[in-house]
Amino acid sequence: TLHANILRFDASNGIGEVNFDGADAGSLSSGGGDGGIFVANTASHIVVGHSNIFATTGGNQSNSGPSGAGGQVTLNAGGNIYLQSTIQVSSNDPLDLLLGRVSASGGAITVHSASTTGPAITLANGSQLLSLLSAAAPGPRGIINITTDSGDIIANGQIEADGGTINLTAAGEITATSTIRTSNSNSKAPPTTRSASGGQIHLTRRKVSGVAINVSNTAQLLALLDEAEHGPGGKITIIAPVAGSTAHLTGHIQPDHGTHD
Repeated sequence: TLHANILRFDASNGIGEVNFDGADAGSLSSGGGDGGIFVANTASHIVVGHSNIFATTGGNQSNSGPSGAGGQVTLNAGGNIYLQSTIQVSSNDPLDLLLGRVSASGGAITVHSASTTGPAITLANGSQLLSLLSAAAPGPRGIINITTDSGDIIANGQIEADGGTINLTAAGEITATSTIRTSNSNSKAPPTTRSASGGQIHLTRRKVSGVAINVSNTAQLLALLDEAEHGPGGKITIIAPVAGSTAHLTGHIQPDHGTHD
């Protein structure tokens, strides 16, 4: 756990890559170890620049099946959080890849800002929050929570929790321009890389007036399943419950075998 006033993760001007991955398989075990736990707390801002944060499982022997529990990454800032790179807490590499990472359960990512003004949390173009998992993994599935106490959330980067749950909750405005996904549909892919359940996506905003949630025409909210998969299906919920606030939805929203509220 780190405690600081300000944290910058950037190989050229701050903290380099953070690696809390589990141990790779060895002579005594064919499966990789559990992902670790990384927590960063600041009184002010957190910037994840040109450095990735990894807490996924260790590499497996080829064709050994899923192994290891996904890790946990928590960013908790009193100020703004700006993400440019990748945070990954579980993996779904090809099974036949030597020392590929195939997690047995999903990891957890928590990003929280107490900032009271402006874009409290920004996921920049090219950023990724990943809790990946194969259909063959026993689970449980992963979770990604992005929360602000008062400011806005701008989601321009990819967010994915295979079969799991993604929650975006803000007191300010939520703007999504990218792909937010809890499952994949690819009938040509091996079963281990497809999703067996749809997962859940929740966007919740309590803004008093105006546009509370904006899902732009470039955004995709996806909980996909192949026709052969019977679920449970996905659920996508978009809530702007305060009278006078509205949701502006022009992006692609698809919960296969599931519901959209």
